[in-house]
Amino acid sequence: MATPRRPDRCPDTATPPASPTEILRGVLTPVGHILWTAIIGGVLFRERRGGRFRFTAPVIVTYLGVSLLHALWDSMNGIAVWLAARTTASEWQRALFALGHMPDPTTEQVHLYTCYDTAGLIVVSLGGLLWLRLLVRRERGAPIPAQLPASPA
Repeated sequence: MATPRRPDRCPDTATPPASPTEILRGVLTPVGHILWTAIIGGVLFRERRGGRFRFTAPVIVTYLGVSLLHALWDSMNGIAVWLAARTTASEWQRALFALGHMPDPTTEQVHLYTCYDTAGLIVVSLGGLLWLRLLVRRERGAPIPAQLPASPA
């Protein structure tokens, strides 16, 4: 007797299919982490003097800003759930939630969640790219700081 196929699983595996959100996160995650590292690294190198790194106000502000981008990225799932529930929850869903039960989302809510999550990830990524572009543009005309002479071999 053949086992019935489950629509929520990939054929012949126990693995659920990847959602569009998981695929988008997989594509954007390297961009996000590399981008945040580039931003903080660029400012850290710009602020060094005499070959030594210094924790100046721009370095600390940049660290806090990059931390905020990372926090928004990691929180986007919850933000998208909250927005989808806030904008589309019916009275019976609100009543169930008030009683401590998590109601099943409608198909519309699932699609809306995906749109909110995708848009949020793209906005965070674009915000980081814009920030990096502003840093690069600002530094194009700046002189290159003098480096320490190389030590003799």
